[in-house]
Amino acid sequence: MKSIRRPRSRSRPCNRSSMPGYGVDPLQLADATLKQLIDELGARTPAPGGGAAASVTAAVGSALGAMVINWSLTRKSLQEHRESNQRHLDALQAGASRSLQLADEDARAYESLNTIMKLPEDDATRLAEWDTAVEAAMAPPVETLRLCAEMAANLAGLAGTTNPMLKSDLAAAAVLVEAGGRTAAWNIHANLPLIGEARAVELTGEAQTLLTELRRIATEVEQACR
Repeated sequence: MKSIRRPRSRSRPCNRSSMPGYGVDPLQLADATLKQLIDELGARTPAPGGGAAASVTAAVGSALGAMVINWSLTRKSLQEHRESNQRHLDALQAGASRSLQLADEDARAYESLNTIMKLPEDDATRLAEWDTAVEAAMAPPVETLRLCAEMAANLAGLAGTTNPMLKSDLAAAAVLVEAGGRTAAWNIHANLPLIGEARAVELTGEAQTLLTELRRIATEVEQACR
């Protein structure tokens, strides 16, 4: 979700239908080609934005970690780790798939919130649906950050249980998963003004905790791969 601000009563709400490229069915990022994804991210449109970038980056990191394990499952010298490696592989593959879904969910949630923002501030529908719409728009980056922490946990320790020829790929996977989480955290931070103070404090605390863990694991994986 690209950063937005609650409009003032005299300001003109963002109208996506008047923006270039809007008015057609949004691209399903999970099914997009790499070029389509890059073109969409770089376009002068409200979405996809940082939220989608965070989720896609997390997916790439998770997939790279899965590749490392796939090249290790049949290696004779690593058979004692096969069962645990398989569990991590299943988790990373599921994480990559879910991350791509979150990229699309982020864009859809922003669209719903934008519709609410077009209404006058004293409109009954806006007043009734604002909190729900904002929370729904915040949900994808929050889940992405949580998912990145989970994926990082699945990468931890793999340097000693996977093909040593792929240590650079494993390190890159950890770096990318951390980057996805950090990007998601920035999306959360940018939109905290849209929610209540208590909820903002709660999310800020959770984000800081998850980021600390992400950085710790990514650093440990990189050091183990040197």
